[in-house]
Amino acid sequence: MFAIMTKQTRSRTGHWFQGYGAIPMPVDFFAHIKRTFVAVVFAIYADELLDIANELISGGDTTSGQGVVLAYLLQIAKVLIIGFRRYPILAAVYLNTVFTLCCATLYAWLDFAMIFRGLPWLYRMQQSLQVMIDIGISAIKPSGEKFNPSVKSDFPLPNFIPAYLIAIVITLAIIITQLLVMLVAIRRNLLQVFRGDDCEIPRRTSSDSIQHASGNVHFAGYFIGYLLWGYILVGIIAFIITLIMGSLIRFGSVRFVERILKRRGIIGGIVYMCRLDYATMGRKLETMDEGFSAYCGFIHMECAHRHPVMLFFLSHVLRQYLESTKKLSRAHRKWHIAVFLIANPTFVYRRKAFLEQSNMNEKRLMLIGLRNRRKIYVEQPFNKMTQHASVISQIDLNDLSQRQQF
Repeated sequence: MFAIMTKQTRSRTGHWFQGYGAIPMPVDFFAHIKRTFVAVVFAIYADELLDIANELISGGDTTSGQGVVLAYLLQIAKVLIIGFRRYPILAAVYLNTVFTLCCATLYAWLDFAMIFRGLPWLYRMQQSLQVMIDIGISAIKPSGEKFNPSVKSDFPLPNFIPAYLIAIVITLAIIITQLLVMLVAIRRNLLQVFRGDDCEIPRRTSSDSIQHASGNVHFAGYFIGYLLWGYILVGIIAFIITLIMGSLIRFGSVRFVERILKRRGIIGGIVYMCRLDYATMGRKLETMDEGFSAYCGFIHMECAHRHPVMLFFLSHVLRQYLESTKKLSRAHRKWHIAVFLIANPTFVYRRKAFLEQSNMNEKRLMLIGLRNRRKIYVEQPFNKMTQHASVISQIDLNDLSQRQQF
């Protein structure tokens, strides 16, 4: 279905089906659009391929009867299966239509239903924790009663499955909201840096260029790492808080729950855990945060290479160069240089003619000093040093006179 909707970019006129019927492209790594999506896809593929490489290096999946060629063929087959499994979703997101996105949603649900086998480990973990709590309570009791599994527990734990589902929903809501807010913050910070506003992003200095370049390279890794670790940590914390709140509400300790909810700092730290643009150490210590430093490097590198004023100026110059068919005359070129130097007077001191003129002035001053020194010691007998100085001065004078003639 996706191939029928995709049109060939280089199709001949009069081709069958008017050029439709091409294989859709899953991901374009060289485009400047959907780069966050490309980074997430790259992280997923890198993780799965790393697992395959670790299995191949450790030799965990290979049996004694398999040869080296068969082991490599099996690993190649796994890589192809990963590609075929992810290809429909990637192609649907790249086409970005309502029909393709609906098909990708159904495909993702079916894929998740095939790999989802319930959560039996939650029930086993709940039973193990309940046994441990009952043993601890029986040990603390002064009567010294022995632990009996058939007796009902004095402190029954709440059901883990509803708490787990609530924690997953809360985590997804927090992560998706923070991701959308961070994308908006990237656009806002880019516009601020374009106009020279450093209220959120520190101003770029020449000494930090290497650090910004390194941060720009590591930005995708930090972005994915913060997102994944934030998802895991927020999920665990939300699961624990949900269990504690369920237990306290069940046993009537609502005041403790109110105290937890009033701690805005704890809740804010949990919510902003996956944000790169939010430095948890404060403005003075924000450079110690590696994630925030990588984010600043990404913003400054984008500003240096994709500033709209610079791009417009370069496109204007390139368009003039491509459209011009005649060479500019010498007078026309000099007028352009004069107007440019009037608008930018600091470039006058960096021109080649000015530097040569300054060197000529230095030589003239040196020759004048040599002449005065020779006049002072004219009555004294010539020694080797004065003869050498006179020879040098005569050579410099000859060179200077020849340059002035030409």
